[in-house]
Amino acid sequence: MDQKRKAHQEKEDLDPESTMDGYQCCSGVKGQQSKEDGQQPREAGQQLREAGQRAREAAKQTVGISKIDGSLGQAHSRNLLFTFVSTANNSITELKVMGDKPTKVSKFDRFVIPNQTLSEVFSIDSFVPTVSRLTNLRVLSLVSMGIWGPLPYKIHRLYSLEHLDLSSNFLFGSIPPQISTMERLQTVTLDGNFFNDTVPDWLDSLSNLTFLSLKRNKLKGTFPSSICRIKTLAVLALSQNKISGKLPEMDCLTNLHVLDLGENQLDSELPILPKRLVTVLLSKNSFSGEIPQQYDELVQLQHLDLSFNSDKKAFKNHNL
Repeated sequence: MDQKRKAHQEKEDLDPESTMDGYQCCSGVKGQQSKEDGQQPREAGQQLREAGQRAREAAKQTVGISKIDGSLGQAHSRNLLFTFVSTANNSITELKVMGDKPTKVSKFDRFVIPNQTLSEVFSIDSFVPTVSRLTNLRVLSLVSMGIWGPLPYKIHRLYSLEHLDLSSNFLFGSIPPQISTMERLQTVTLDGNFFNDTVPDWLDSLSNLTFLSLKRNKLKGTFPSSICRIKTLAVLALSQNKISGKLPEMDCLTNLHVLDLGENQLDSELPILPKRLVTVLLSKNSFSGEIPQQYDELVQLQHLDLSFNSDKKAFKNHNL
């Protein structure tokens, strides 16, 4: 299956801009990579033009290379932390970039914001296909980079990906359904963006998913019942969105330890919850009724927050 996907990927056209040189700080481990893999991070880097410039400055201050289950190259500067990991066979498996552009704006009109987003010349449509050439990539983390635009459907080309973190950027629109084909994904973190469509109803296709966090977006609509079919889920965080309506019974999520749905517009009675929950955050919604007797069975529960729900008669006459 992987060979077919790789062959199909090689046939697809890539944006010409994606072949330009990129992060020079990768040169610290160049001798330990194959020629093909050595070119890939440089190509990917150019698509983050502004971040790439900072990376080149940081290359002059490279602090060195250490051996940790492969080769780890790291460059530090005041504005950027760039890390990639290659295994014994010189295959890039992790790409992590931590920037200094947190989303400090409450409103984003899908246009470039000086000193917040990357410039107009940046193209996420070109950058994602370039990164997808790292066919063995398992970890992709691009946090606070000022990346802006809709998340391209081509993200699904990263079929080996297990951990995806695109937090604190300026991504908007919908979360592309093509992600549902990325069956190896274990963690998905898209916090602090501007996604403004509904919560995807295909998330149960990710049968290995243990951690899902979509906090601080503009997601709307009802809570998809398909989430309750993700038996592997341990952490579910959808707080600070605009999710409304009724919560389904959630006791089938037998591995769930953390449930964070605070600061939404949920207006049902409280649902039945999984018995292994440790943390439940449901504050600042519109829940009503009484606390279910079933909550007495949540013997591992350490933190339950039901504060600031709109019904003054809610949750009375019950002591946990």
